[in-house]
Amino acid sequence: MSKDEEFRKGFAHLLECGAEKVVPEADLAEIGTWDSMSVMQVQVLIDEIYAKEVDARAISKCVTFADILALVGN
Repeated sequence: MSKDEEFRKGFAHLLECGAEKVVPEADLAEIGTWDSMSVMQVQVLIDEIYAKEVDARAISKCVTFADILALVGN
């Protein structure tokens, strides 16, 4: 499994939604629970999968899954 696929599935698990909902244009507020705890969990997930530190404030400003992918450089 690629890192991107692992991240997408992990992201879906964190937001408690189906992986099929996690597409670049997905609005984070509409696909699952998107709150401060989710932001911290996504920050950890990015570090675990991509070995990259991303600021929580930057993650919290994301509106779509594509915004998050842009933070990790994908």
